[in-house]
Amino acid sequence: MPLVVQGLKVAQLKGLPPGRTAALGVPALLVAFAVAVPATLYWQYEKGVNATQDEHNRDWMPQFAITAFLNMKEKYEAAHDTKLLDAADGALRFSRIKPDKKLMLAFGATLALVLLFATARLRFPWWPLHPILFVMLGT
Repeated sequence: MPLVVQGLKVAQLKGLPPGRTAALGVPALLVAFAVAVPATLYWQYEKGVNATQDEHNRDWMPQFAITAFLNMKEKYEAAHDTKLLDAADGALRFSRIKPDKKLMLAFGATLALVLLFATARLRFPWWPLHPILFVMLGT
């Protein structure tokens, strides 16, 4: 949806009528979906994930998020007494959390940069950088 809005804005800046641009965009999207959905379903179900020889993506990547979470949970539980936190419920539980200030600062700075780049990308058609850059930073 943001790309459609951005495309309509670029068309408006070029002096093209938005109604005609949208009217031409709808059939283009329908053709794209008519080709992409069956092709994706065919390749996903015909070949499947086990047909790939890429062990990294097949075996390791699905476990990455849960393994990272469990490692962080174990480190936190080893360094802190979690009995009070486990006994709490709702808002009381959130009030007892003590996040790392450096990580909160990094999160806040990254959030600010994502919002700034997203705003610049939607506001200025010439803006070259996409905010997904910051989401992919941790990979």
